[in-house]
Amino acid sequence: MRLVVIELEDDDLKQEIIVKNRNVNCQVIRPHLLRFANPSGSLFIQIQDANGQPIKDSNTVAISTLFDTDNLTHFHGYIQFDIDFHFKKETIYNISLRSTGGYTFAEPNYIAWCNDWEHRKYNAAYTPNGDTAGALDLEIWSKDDQVKGDV
Repeated sequence: MRLVVIELEDDDLKQEIIVKNRNVNCQVIRPHLLRFANPSGSLFIQIQDANGQPIKDSNTVAISTLFDTDNLTHFHGYIQFDIDFHFKKETIYNISLRSTGGYTFAEPNYIAWCNDWEHRKYNAAYTPNGDTAGALDLEIWSKDDQVKGDV
């Protein structure tokens, strides 16, 4: 398997989403992340409006806790960030992965966000553009409200 990733080189990496048909009561956002070697610091998810203005922050996760007991130097998988947020239908949001607590990008030690699927080769100038041509992999877990009488 080959992972296509976008490294967290600055303090944030964003994926634009559009909530289409209905309001969504989000409880958890789970980006598919890669930890390469042993970077320091912490990560959190920030929901932003379409202009990049912060709306809500998740809990913070220490990068040192992202590991697999079979491989302590590399890890990739879905990481859970708890965030209670109400996405409104027909609205554009940015899901931003942000670093804190001393994280700095370096070739031997870094965090990256995996693309949603494998891509053909891109040149060195390629950057994700937030649509299906470069979508970043994430899950949004929601809680539907039950109305009395619903099955």
